[in-house]
Formats: sequence, C-alpha cells, structure tokens
Amino acid sequence: MVILYNLRFYVHDLNGSVMARARWEHKTRAVVFACGVFAEKSKWDSDQQKAKKGTVHSVNGHSCSARDINSAISEMNEVISEAFNEFGRAGTSPTPMELKDKVKAKLEELHPKVKVEEEAKSLKEGLVHTKSIDSIFDEFISAKWDEMKWRSEYTMHHYNEIRNNVKSCMSESGRFKGMTVADINTSFLNELKRWYVKNEYYNKTTNKHFSNLKTVLRWAKSKGYPVRDEVIFYKTELDDPQKVVVFIYDDELTKLLNFPFKEGSHLDSVRDLFCFMVLTSLRISDLRNLKKTDVLGETIRIYTQKTHKPVIIPITERARKIIDKYKDSIPGERLFHVFSDQKMNDGIKEAAKKAGLSRLITEVHGEGTVIKQETHPLFETLSCHDARRTFVCLSLRLGIPAEVIMKSTGHTNYQALKPYMDVMEETVTEQMKKWDSKPQKGKNTIEELKAQLAILQRQIESMEKGDD
Repeated sequence: MVILYNLRFYVHDLNGSVMARARWEHKTRAVVFACGVFAEKSKWDSDQQKAKKGTVHSVNGHSCSARDINSAISEMNEVISEAFNEFGRAGTSPTPMELKDKVKAKLEELHPKVKVEEEAKSLKEGLVHTKSIDSIFDEFISAKWDEMKWRSEYTMHHYNEIRNNVKSCMSESGRFKGMTVADINTSFLNELKRWYVKNEYYNKTTNKHFSNLKTVLRWAKSKGYPVRDEVIFYKTELDDPQKVVVFIYDDELTKLLNFPFKEGSHLDSVRDLFCFMVLTSLRISDLRNLKKTDVLGETIRIYTQKTHKPVIIPITERARKIIDKYKDSIPGERLFHVFSDQKMNDGIKEAAKKAGLSRLITEVHGEGTVIKQETHPLFETLSCHDARRTFVCLSLRLGIPAEVIMKSTGHTNYQALKPYMDVMEETVTEQMKKWDSKPQKGKNTIEELKAQLAILQRQIESMEKGDD
C-alpha cells in the first residue's frame, strides 16, 4: 500500500522555529512537527524549503548555521518518510496521533536520552526558581500541541503573540535578561497592562490576553513552578464595552444579492459565497470544506471545523439558487472554490460598496480608561464572520425560535445568543406597537396569556441550562 502524502518545511512566522507539515488522505489529515532548529525568514529559501547556503541565523537567542538547519530538515524528512513507509507496508493509513507517535519514537531512537532519575530531580529543583517566562511558554505550547488540545495553528500563534508582548514589556523595563517566573507579581502585571494601553490595544484584547496569560501561569503552577497566587487572581479591571453586532438588514441582503456584477467575475463569486454564508450560517472554514455530498435533499449536513459537532442546515430558496449556480462549475468533490480569508474580506467590502451598503455603523471600544467611538459606513466594516452574525440576527427578527437557530448554527447554549438580543430593538418596537391595536373580543384571555408566559419561561430556563 502506497500512502500519498505532502511534506512541506517552513519558518514559523512568530517564533522563527523551522516546522514540517505533513498532509495525507487528500490533505484531510495533517500533523505539524517542530524540527528543533530556528531560521530567519530573510535567509530562508521558500522554493527549496531550506536555509540559504552559507547563512547564519540568530533567532530569540538561538544561533544556527545553514548546515545545521538543513541537516535537521533532512533528518526530519527521512524520519517522516520512513514512518509513512512503515504504515504503508502494514497496509494501514495512520491517524494524526499515530503518525506523531511514530515519528517521535523514531527521533528518540536516533537521539537517545540518558534518564537518570536522581539527576533529573536535582536539576529540576535547581532550575525551578530560575525558569524564565519565555521557557514556561515554550513548555506550555509544546505540551498542548503534543496533547493535540488545539484544533488549529491559530491558537499557537495567539499564545506566541502574548509571549512576545510579555517579552517586549520586560525588555522595555530592563528586566528581560534576569526575570524568572517566580518574579512575576502584581507590580509587573500592572506594568504589562500599561504597556498594552500605551500600544493602543483595545481593552477587549488586553483582557483576553491577560486571561490566557493566567492560563499559562496556572499550568506552570500545576507543574510545580513557583507561581504567585497574586498573579493567578489578578484582574485588569479595564472596561470592555459590549461589541456592536454588525449585520446587514434583509433589504440590504436583497440589494447585495440582486446587484448586477459581471457574471463569473471575482466580485460576483465573493458576493455569492458571502450571501450563501448569510443564508446558511456557515463559517468560512466550513464553506471551504463543503462537499457536494454534504447537500442532502433540502438540507446541508456537516461536522463543523471549529467544534467538530454535527449540524443540519435547511436549504432556503435563495441558498438553493447559489448551489445550482456553482454545483457543476467545479470538478471534484468541493461545492465551491473559496478564496483566502483576506481576499474574501477585501472582496466583500468592495462588493458591498458597489451595491450601496453605506449605512453608518458606530462601534464602541475601550482603550485604558477612555471609551472611544468610531463611525464607518457598513461596507468598510464587513467581514466573512458578519455573514454568520447576519443569519442569527435576521432569523431572530423573523421570529424564528432561538432553539431552532441553535440547531443550524451549532450553538450549544442560550448564553451564546445573548449578544445578538440587543440588536433586536426595531423588532421589539414593532411588537410593542401591538398595545396600540384594539384587542379582539374572545381572543387572548388572561388565562391564555398566563399559559403562554408559563411556556415561554420554561423554554428560557431550559435553554439557559443548555438542555436540548
């Protein structure tokens, strides 16, 4: 049995680590390995997938020659190739975890570690109080990646961004070289908070970064490192105004759907893909992976990329027209050809501008102690994720029950829909106007209204508990 696979070597954008990504089974399975060496992007040959000959690379205190880097790449290439060959000879295709374990075992055979328990214990006791926060991040990211706790590389990039911000703050304060995990205290976290404010991070982002930093520190504490309780319980106390939910109204959706873009043009395709996401609640990652076989009669049935949970989405008339337009235009199993996230976001802004979606949107955010407002036309703020928000908001405005919406979006509890409720002001106003109409005799008696309220209360309580 021959296993067809693709192996690519590249330099990690954030920390400079040389990585190897293996993909197989039509690229549906993938594993990323760290090669144990670091390289500078400017001295990396992307076409040859190796360091440029004769270069020396200095990254985050690590120094590697091109020869060392390329030797590590060659070794990793051989190990991964041999792992696939072994699975092929056994007549099986590996799972990502099986491949990862096989490669790890082969590397340990090549580089056996001398394990002397007492020496290791002594070493840990001697270093535990001098462990840098940078090293703690390395251990944390490596552990989570090995445990396959993260579904995408984005999470790793996010934690590396936090690590780099902490290092920048340390460097600016003159503490970079000597500061250990045991030195992290309330005073430093206050200094880090000021660094975020000075660099104009929104309070929402700052609060999220601090929350994830504490996740790393709690993990370090569980491993026996001397993390202070005061940093575990630290609060930034930065105001985070509720984000304005950006969505397009039904008449704007109709205007966008009907705008006469040139048939087959880039904007025509981007408009169709965006509107299909609006009509189905699909994320762009799910749209990209949508297969023709996922369309079953009047529904779409998929496992979402983000949550790995099944959802069943009814196909509306307008969504069906888009499916029929593209179903025979692309060879293979994919239903649509989806552009990169950046091209999609740029394209939908341009398409919305041409279609006249210029309603003004005012967004509010906090920066330190200041609350700022920014007003932009709708087309400037639109992105792919606003399609999913639009699906939820328009569904609520149409009076579709929250539990029905949750079945299509994959939300697991009522709490997740609460941010959308504030945008329903117009719907609430329309409903309250019913007080101005004259009641019809014999209908909506007090007893009937009490019964309806009791049913509604039970539904809300059930959704808040997360019941199906």
